[in-house]
Amino acid sequence: MAVTRVGLDERDNPMLALVTADESARCCPECGMFSTSAHSWVTTRPRDLPVAARPCHCQLRWKKRRWRCRNPACTRETFTE
Repeated sequence: MAVTRVGLDERDNPMLALVTADESARCCPECGMFSTSAHSWVTTRPRDLPVAARPCHCQLRWKKRRWRCRNPACTRETFTE
């Protein structure tokens, strides 16, 4: 992953925007074929995590690409990074 933006929310809790930085994440998890056919973007928000000893939490927003598997023998049509 790579951090693309860092900021603070209204309570001064850290907010991190993430993207997938590993090219191998474009390989279909079922057949292993590398995809060059983007389908769409999805954003996930993993649960807040405690930050050090602070009672506040960090917000994560992970923007992932959804890819198409173009292998005709594969049953999976799309997958996310």
